[in-house]
Amino acid sequence: MLVENLKIKSIKDLDNKIVMVNKEYLEKLKEYDIPYIEFTEENKEYFLVKRGVKKKKFNKNICNEIKKKRKQGKTYRALAIEYDCSTRTISEILKDEYL
Repeated sequence: MLVENLKIKSIKDLDNKIVMVNKEYLEKLKEYDIPYIEFTEENKEYFLVKRGVKKKKFNKNICNEIKKKRKQGKTYRALAIEYDCSTRTISEILKDEYL
């Protein structure tokens, strides 16, 4: 990717070249003649990437069902096979770390 004619290969490279500044300091940038780019619809010299959050596979009712079956003696592995997930997910559910 090119940013201001500089080849950027990673986020670290970008971080060394570009910073975000609060609007309150905009006058200082102008005062000292420091070049800047504003985020506008017309200015397409940038892009923003928003990371998504993966939806959880199990809801509260299913988690309670898994806890109930574990109390009845089912193993982590048996529960993982039955619910098509990892034993780690089962462990997180049983420790109330999942939701």
